[in-house]
Amino acid sequence: MGGRTAGEISVQLQAHGLDPQTPVAICSSVSRASEKRWFGTLAGMADGIGEIGYDEPVLIAVGSVFAVEQQQAVALSA
Repeated sequence: MGGRTAGEISVQLQAHGLDPQTPVAICSSVSRASEKRWFGTLAGMADGIGEIGYDEPVLIAVGSVFAVEQQQAVALSA
C-alpha cells in the first residue's frame, strides 16, 4: 500500500524534479465514518502519513489541484 511507502514516494518524486512545495492530499478510510484527511506539501508527506496512519486503506493524491482543498481546510480549522 502507498501509505507504508509514502516517505519514499515523496523522495522519489522530488528526485525526479517535482517541487517539494507541490500540494498533497492524503485520505484514509474514504467514505467511512472514520475517514481522515491531511493536506500539505510533498516535502511534508511523510509527516502527513504519520498523522493519518496506514492501518486503513490510504489514498495519496499529488498535484496543484489540491491547493484549494488545503486552503479550505486551513480556513475551516481557524
